[in-house]
Amino acid sequence: MTHPATIDEHYYCADEFHRCDGGGAGEALRYNPALLPEPRKWRTIVVDPPWAYGDKLRMGSGPKHRGADSHYVTAGLEDIARYPVGEWAEHDAHLYVWTTNAFLSESRALIDGWGFEYKTMLTWVKSYIGMGHYFRGSTEHVMFAVRGKLPLLRRDLPTHFTGHNEARRHSQKPQAFYDMVETASPSPYLDVFARKQRMGWDVAGNEVYSVIPELAAK
Repeated sequence: MTHPATIDEHYYCADEFHRCDGGGAGEALRYNPALLPEPRKWRTIVVDPPWAYGDKLRMGSGPKHRGADSHYVTAGLEDIARYPVGEWAEHDAHLYVWTTNAFLSESRALIDGWGFEYKTMLTWVKSYIGMGHYFRGSTEHVMFAVRGKLPLLRRDLPTHFTGHNEARRHSQKPQAFYDMVETASPSPYLDVFARKQRMGWDVAGNEVYSVIPELAAK
């Protein structure tokens, strides 16, 4: 009697539907990838790239600088683009890519490289003024892109949102953004380069329990 195929075995009996347990007389083993589980894919993906600013502005008179790389590991465009975000997405999918005024062209390059079509820009209007070499930043942006045919769940959303001025970590994004995404785009959801676990979302990054091994802490 043969046993049902299980996902922890890669080799199956010649009938392609049952696993060989060593008791099948003369049955040849062969690799059958059709019986392996499909890789997990997501319908909506948020990416918050850890852009390397190379910012050496000092914090007061001390030796510590205030750039992003003093808070978390940063990366350049080529390193970020190597992650196959397009392969993690369903054929019909939404993509939200966080960016700042300094990285608009780089963010667009990521979207194109991952196989999505840019649609519109969303803007987080902050309740505080941040850093800046010229004008001090009080906004951040999200590039919204689509692959295939996937309309929004609702059509009454504006292109800006606000966030509370609560105590937060560097680069932490407001809950209002995630609330908006959940009303506009379908699940399942994936948050890439996440800095915290989020109920109802899969997360990937080196500061969370990452569902993407390539992004997990080494």
